[in-house]
Amino acid sequence: MPRAEYSHHRPCVRLVEGLLTRGIMVIDDLSYHNVVPRDDLPEIPTVRQVAEDLARAGRLSSDQQARVVTVHSLSKTDCLAGARIAVVEIREPALRDRFQSLMISILPNTGALLLGYLFYRNSREVLRAYWRLRNAIFAERMEAITTAFHNLPADRNPFAIEVVPPEGSMYPLLHIHNLPSGLSLDWVASGLARQGIGMIPLSAFARTETGFETGRKAFRLTLGGTDGAPVLLGKTRRVLIDLNRLIAEESAYYSRNTFPVIRQTAPSDDIVTHWTSLEARLRTVLPQAFRSASTADHNVMPKTGAERAFMQTFIPERMQVYRQRYFDRETITRNW
Repeated sequence: MPRAEYSHHRPCVRLVEGLLTRGIMVIDDLSYHNVVPRDDLPEIPTVRQVAEDLARAGRLSSDQQARVVTVHSLSKTDCLAGARIAVVEIREPALRDRFQSLMISILPNTGALLLGYLFYRNSREVLRAYWRLRNAIFAERMEAITTAFHNLPADRNPFAIEVVPPEGSMYPLLHIHNLPSGLSLDWVASGLARQGIGMIPLSAFARTETGFETGRKAFRLTLGGTDGAPVLLGKTRRVLIDLNRLIAEESAYYSRNTFPVIRQTAPSDDIVTHWTSLEARLRTVLPQAFRSASTADHNVMPKTGAERAFMQTFIPERMQVYRQRYFDRETITRNW
């Protein structure tokens, strides 16, 4: 592909060149190559096309561009749902041999292979016309979904549900901006399923903390299926209305109570005075009590060392513990 055709993809070009020159293998997943809900067929260069152009320009060697692995999923780009058929290009011999040894254990889908073979026997013009029709059908369905969203009055959409069109696939997002705190979309999805509406929370596809935070307020929709735009318009309106109602019903089971935070942690002056007086009396009577116990038990350490350790180490440590406990209890009782 000439460079002028993908000049607006320069960040991709720099990324591919940087990875391949560092010996990093790049796997290009083309599950939704040129799939987008619009009336034309966009020309988005693949990593293989970028690498070959860089090699022609002398910026990549043949060994470096061989580290690109291309996986093209016919099941999705050619609307063969369930076929599970793909074309994989692996130029490194060792990696290709390992891949083929694993493929031996997989039984091929003969029917899907036959359909794919018959489809790609057509001319390039016929293939591109089919792909343009696919995108046009997705665009028509996406417009129906968007129309249902815009036609819904604000009072019927209290949770600010928004439909976000896809930029490079066939899966719009149903984003709930005002999702109540503590409400799980899994419960909402179960309620919809009981009414015959199947929707998948986007969090099911999350693998990171950021991804889960993004997906916990959204459902993933699809532009596939057999329903045309008029049918999809009515179904989308029903989904939006039922979804708002179910969220309202589920949120009614949750009550969020906010308790005042009291940060009066310092003990009162009376308590400090009382404890100081008590501690002074203990320090007065404890030495005499220790001497009496030492006189009764002749197996203890020498009196001078034992008394010093008792008064200077043991008593201060224990006093500190009981002082803090006393102050904590008084604070809890005062703030109750």
